[in-house]
Amino acid sequence: MTFRLIERLFHRSFGFDAGYRYNAFRLRGFNLQKQAMATKFQCGNIPQNLHRFATYAGLMSYLGLSMNETKDDEGGTRRRIEETVKFAVFNHQKGDTDKAEQQFHLALKMAQESLDDQAITYIYDAMANFALETGQLDKAEKLFLETTKRLIQNGTPTDDDSILEISVKLAEIFTMKGKTDEAETGFIYCIENLQKKLDSGIIDDNTTMLLAMCHDSYGRFLMEVNRFKEAIKYFEQALDACRRINGPMHPQTLVLINNLGSASYMSGEYSAAVDHLKNAANIARVTGSSDVSAYYRNLGMIYMEMGQMKLAETACRQARDTASKHSDLEREAKQCLEDVILSKKQSQH
Repeated sequence: MTFRLIERLFHRSFGFDAGYRYNAFRLRGFNLQKQAMATKFQCGNIPQNLHRFATYAGLMSYLGLSMNETKDDEGGTRRRIEETVKFAVFNHQKGDTDKAEQQFHLALKMAQESLDDQAITYIYDAMANFALETGQLDKAEKLFLETTKRLIQNGTPTDDDSILEISVKLAEIFTMKGKTDEAETGFIYCIENLQKKLDSGIIDDNTTMLLAMCHDSYGRFLMEVNRFKEAIKYFEQALDACRRINGPMHPQTLVLINNLGSASYMSGEYSAAVDHLKNAANIARVTGSSDVSAYYRNLGMIYMEMGQMKLAETACRQARDTASKHSDLEREAKQCLEDVILSKKQSQH
C-alpha cells in the first residue's frame, strides 16, 4: 500500500496575478520504503490546464512579451510568436505532444528570423518546461542552461529570482537523474541566495514565495534520500510562508500540511503526523478540496500503523466516501479499507 504525498507547485496557487514571472513545473514521483509500506510522491496541480498555461506564461511577462505590446513589433511578429506558443500549449493539453513540439520549433524559428532575443529566450524557457513535463530530462537540462546563459548575457544578475528559479528546476532534474550531490548543492545554493536577499531587507512576496518553493522542493529531496527529520524543518518553513501569503485555508497550505504529516510519519512521529493529517482533512472538508480523500486515506494508514484499527477504518471509509467515482483516489481508498478490514480479521485469530 502506498502513502500519498501530494505536491502542489508554487505558481498561481499563491494568488499572484498573470504578471507573476516564475514558471510552474512538474516533478516525477519518488518512492520510499518504511517497513512494508511505501511513500509515494505524486504530482498534483491545481487545474491541469491552468498549470500548463502558467508553465509557459511566466517568463513571457518577465521579458516584457505581451500581445498588447505592438509599438516596435512591425508586422505583428511577436503577436504571431505568442499565438504559436499558445497553440503549442493547447496541443500539449490535448496530449498531442508531437504537434506541440513542432509549434514550439516554429515559434523559435520565427523569433530567430526576426532577431528577437527576448522572444528567443522566452521560447527556450517554454521548450525547457515542455521537455521537463514530457520526461525529456537531458533536453530540459540543456534548454534551461541555455535560457540561463542568455539571461546572464542580457545583463540579468546571477542572483536574480528568475535565474534562481531555473536553478531549482535544474536541481530537480539532477534528483530525477540520480545525481544527488549536484541536486543538493543546487537546492542549498538557491536557498542561501534567496535567504540572503530577504535578510538584506528586501520585502518581496515573489522572492519569499520562491524561497518557499525551494524549501518544499528540498524537503521532498530529503524525503527521497531518507533524511526525514531534516525534511520536516524545510516543510515547516514552506508552510509558514504559505500561510502568511495565502492564509490557513488555501489548497497549497493544505498540501504542505499533508506533506509535513508525511515527513512526521516517516520519522516515526505518529502523533504529530495524525495532528497534521486531521487538520488537513478537516479544512479540506470545509473548503471542498478535491484532495480531501487523499488526506483521509493517509490518516487511515497512520492509524493502521499505530494499531488503532477502528480509527483507521473510519478514516479509510471517509476517504472512500469523499473520493470522485472511478478515480485513482477512490481505488486507493477502497484498497486502504480492505487492508484495514483484513488486518482486523487477522488480529482476531
